Amino acid sequence: MISISKNKNKNVFFASLLVAFFIGSLFLLVDIAKAADPTVQTISVTPTLFNIKAVPGQVWKSDLRVVNVNDYDITVYPQVVNFTAQGESGRVNLLPVLEPERNGHSLAEWIDLSSAGILVPSQKTVSLPFSVSLPTDASPGSHHAAILVGTRPPASADSSSKVQTAQFVTALVFLRVEGDVSESGSVRSFRSLNSIIQTAEASFELRFENTGNVDLQPQGDITIYNMWGEVRGSIPINQQTNYGNVVANSIRQFLFLWKGENSFFDIGRYKAVVTLGFGEETKSFVNSTTYFWIVPYQQILVLAVILLFVYLFFSWITRRYIRHMLIVAGINPDHVATGKTAYISRFNDQTSVSIKKSNHGLKRYQKLLAPISFGMADLHKRLREVHTISARIITFVQFLFSYRLLLATLVVMIAISLGLIWYFNSVHVVNRQYEVVISDADNKITISSEEIFYNNLAGAEQTGIVNSTEQNFSINITNTSGKLGVAALTKLKLETNGYFVNKLSSDLERRVERTIIIYDPKLSASALALSQLLGGALLSAGDESTLNTISIMVGSDLATE
Repeated sequence: MISISKNKNKNVFFASLLVAFFIGSLFLLVDIAKAADPTVQTISVTPTLFNIKAVPGQVWKSDLRVVNVNDYDITVYPQVVNFTAQGESGRVNLLPVLEPERNGHSLAEWIDLSSAGILVPSQKTVSLPFSVSLPTDASPGSHHAAILVGTRPPASADSSSKVQTAQFVTALVFLRVEGDVSESGSVRSFRSLNSIIQTAEASFELRFENTGNVDLQPQGDITIYNMWGEVRGSIPINQQTNYGNVVANSIRQFLFLWKGENSFFDIGRYKAVVTLGFGEETKSFVNSTTYFWIVPYQQILVLAVILLFVYLFFSWITRRYIRHMLIVAGINPDHVATGKTAYISRFNDQTSVSIKKSNHGLKRYQKLLAPISFGMADLHKRLREVHTISARIITFVQFLFSYRLLLATLVVMIAISLGLIWYFNSVHVVNRQYEVVISDADNKITISSEEIFYNNLAGAEQTGIVNSTEQNFSINITNTSGKLGVAALTKLKLETNGYFVNKLSSDLERRVERTIIIYDPKLSASALALSQLLGGALLSAGDESTLNTISIMVGSDLATE
């Protein structure tokens, strides 16, 4: 038995060595392939966008910086091409300038940049100077070009009329030639992609048409209102960005996704209003409106069943109440017709007696609260007939049982009234949290309502903020209070005390009363300092997922400050 165990251990040992050798060889082959294959080389350029304003005959100079983040030297080859808008998604179509097409009227022909190979050392940055020389007859308006920097020499100009961009990084050049320019545009269409949705998650398509001869960057927002006119979200459009331009004489499509808090009562017809401003010389504004419905079918079905039962209950209890009113008035309900005000008594030997009683009881019958008055009088009479406390308690319980239907009606009416008050308070709550997803041709950007709120804070509040604290960890703030802006104000408070906040977000589902700070155990001293700054927030040591990070879950306790 012992020898078998030893042989088994040897086999396991040699198998482990074989696996380790195979893995090591695999990593070595990957490294060799990366060094040999230029397609895996990584380069970047900065800036990625040049916005230039010039007049005919002017020469404009600048430089483009190429960054080599690889562990080895590389040689790059610049190339200047023209570009046009491709479709409505914001993509561009790169077109090299072919010799037969050169006429001196395109921006790529005005840019002077050497196309020779340039060596960029490892982990270094090299500047590529270039100049833009405008001819004296340059046409007013917008002109576009792109500077491509790749690791392969550009193909010959006569081989292809298009550029394969997979091996290039690109810097766009937008040139506006001053002169007789026209800034005009309009909202071609604005619509909700789904007219009826079940949850608070609506997609919007905005198509802006530029009918002028210069590029426009429409800026504004989409404001979303519920059926009661309360704001449920605001989507920023091209705010605090250099992109989102609409090329002259073209249409550009913008896609947005709004995610709001799901509330059972906050349903119905919603309105989204887009307002855009554009133009540098003369500011113009356009707007458009679209509508959509939030209809949660399952919840609506449950509500319909509840309303049906309430209707049936009130129909039944109303008939019982009227019957009791007739009895209090001294009228036999079985002898009363169902007309408006009259009743018919059967013609028998007691006709005259019935008429006398009915005449005497009509006045009381017209009083809606007669049964209630009668019940209170009955209770008072019953209590006068007993004298001990126990007997009065028993009498009162018997009274409640006798008038159980009336009491049940009052309880239901009070519950409905409280429900209506709760409903109107819920739908009229302002500044609810939401989330926005902005899509373009290449990626999606998610923005929380806290970030939007923070960006909209008064500029005076954000001026003079200096991050003086020596901070070697990340701070993430999430709003779990249910009130918009609490996390943004918390971020502003930390920044004024020298901290830097890395991430600001909202949790649309979770609700926390006390603020909680979850921290890397190595950062206990910093977490304690933040807790004291935030009024004694709760502390919770995290696990390996909180490495070098402090996460602040803002609760409703900070919302009351």
